[in-house]
Amino acid sequence: MNKEFLKMMEAVPKIIQSGERNSRQMHTVAQVKRFLEWYIGDPDFRAAYEQAPSETLACYQLNVKVEDMDCLCKDPLCNLYQGKYENLPVAVQWYSAYMLEKIGHRNRLQEHDCVPKNPAFKAWRQRQLNRCWGELGSNNVGFIHVPLVFELSKGCSMGCEFCALASAKLEGIFRATTENSTLWRDILLKSREIIGDAAGSGVCYCATEPFDNPDYEEFSRIYQEIFGVVPQVTTAAAMRQPERTKKFLQEAAKMPGIHRFSVLTLELYREILQYFAPEELLFVELLPRFPEAAAYNTVTKAGRAREENGEESVAQTISCASGFIVNLVEKSIRLTTPCNADEAHPTGEIKPGQMLFTNSADFAEKMTLMINTYMPISLDSGQILRFQEYYTSCPSKEGFTLASKAKFRVNFQNSPEIKQDIYGMIGELIQQKKWTARQIASTLLTKNDIAPAETFYCINYLFKAGCLVEY
Repeated sequence: MNKEFLKMMEAVPKIIQSGERNSRQMHTVAQVKRFLEWYIGDPDFRAAYEQAPSETLACYQLNVKVEDMDCLCKDPLCNLYQGKYENLPVAVQWYSAYMLEKIGHRNRLQEHDCVPKNPAFKAWRQRQLNRCWGELGSNNVGFIHVPLVFELSKGCSMGCEFCALASAKLEGIFRATTENSTLWRDILLKSREIIGDAAGSGVCYCATEPFDNPDYEEFSRIYQEIFGVVPQVTTAAAMRQPERTKKFLQEAAKMPGIHRFSVLTLELYREILQYFAPEELLFVELLPRFPEAAAYNTVTKAGRAREENGEESVAQTISCASGFIVNLVEKSIRLTTPCNADEAHPTGEIKPGQMLFTNSADFAEKMTLMINTYMPISLDSGQILRFQEYYTSCPSKEGFTLASKAKFRVNFQNSPEIKQDIYGMIGELIQQKKWTARQIASTLLTKNDIAPAETFYCINYLFKAGCLVEY
């Protein structure tokens, strides 16, 4: 993206993160957003707008200009304004700044807010993030790798046919009894002790529907009290109790954050747009999950969608956590990290381990035990080494290059002070899939007089880069 344009966008006041929001700017952005929601999600609106744009805007009570909207939906690269970004319509500038602010918020979560304070957890999460660059390629930019996620029910009432996590039917709900509220508060406090402030960067749903829990708002209130944030919500039940949803959004809008509605049918989509005013959905992304929508092809081919589609070539993932998922109904804690969906990982997750807990003290013990068990700081020197299967190794003049199916390349070059091709030799042995780090170090010492410390340093660098199979 043009640096001049980005610089100009930085000067636009923030409306997501800022406590002092410009009401005129918010109104304009909300109107533009509503237009695009109609245009992307409703084929009847698109057809009407193409035939009679001004009349259609008036009919739908959209306070925007035809030429401004055409700049966004017909000329999204703004070719008419190349080199003259200051001439872009104000509405386009403000909406662009809003979208860039959302991207910036997401990037801060991935790079800063979600980083655990525990050294082993921090290193493990970074290793998984690095691995995902190779496996998911540029798609990894959208995954924030949250370290901790909660489920306040077991299963889900919605049964969405596209569910990438293949959620089971709703079996139980963690209600806000005195005992459960105390347990919830204590678990949040224990989590913060172990993980740090990053424990508050996650959400209170996973393979669940947040609004299945009648007490969700109470649990969210306690979460906010401890972490100072409203946990982000993605719901497919926005219109089950619309007044409840509206009240939740009113409270959530007081804090920075973007929430999401998964919308299952065109009829429901239209109902949402007619029920909620544009500014009420300013901080809500509508995700159209019906074939009439222009963006329908973005449904992830994992879980039930993968089972129905049956095409492994398009397998993906929606897993956004590299850390723990805690279910309060069954009192379980499991470790997860994203991967592309396949036969071994149908929901697009690697699941190294799971444990049950009885109370908050036991929860803390189990989380610590899992960190110590599944998150080694360095590679086990007795483990047979293998490159991730999606990588192809290619020798280079000063080492070797790993190239993945996701069009990601990473180069490993030898230090200028070392005259021998250590990386090249290590890479060649790892490709044989039968040597441990200890054996490789011994071989290089015997045949090439390379100090084991040099060999272990290079192998651990490969390990940290997420290039070696860990589980």
